Amino acid sequence: MLIPEIASLIEEGIKVKFNPTGSSMHPFINGNMDSVVLVPPEDIRKGDAVLAKTGDIYVLHRITRLNGDEITLMGDGNICGMEKCKRADIIALVAEIVREKALMYLQDEIPHGIAVDIAVIKITNNARKIGVRSVNEYINSVILPSSSVIPIFK
Repeated sequence: MLIPEIASLIEEGIKVKFNPTGSSMHPFINGNMDSVVLVPPEDIRKGDAVLAKTGDIYVLHRITRLNGDEITLMGDGNICGMEKCKRADIIALVAEIVREKALMYLQDEIPHGIAVDIAVIKITNNARKIGVRSVNEYINSVILPSSSVIPIFK
């Protein structure tokens, strides 16, 4: 399996570029299309996207709650369903999301917590104003063609 090899490299302090699958982090991470750059999870906070082991599966989801050693995760594209894990189950922190034409965000530029929700609301409202049907369509048709580096959450 690929994840144990990724975990081993991350433990050595090596950045790893990884192509996730699935749609649970849509629209910010498009499975089988985007790549993520993973780094050691040294300072995790609410709002961070992380690679974690939850039970017998691995997920790349966002931290929605930190309560001591208990962490709650949820995919950006999920309307329900959360996972719980311990801090020791966090394998890596998502430092960058890379789309073919653009760098979606840099971890250091993201304000933590509620700023993620505000950014989604702003993008959704802008998409509706110009008549596109989804946030992903707005990102692909309006934002990406206008810039090669996009700090989404500034």
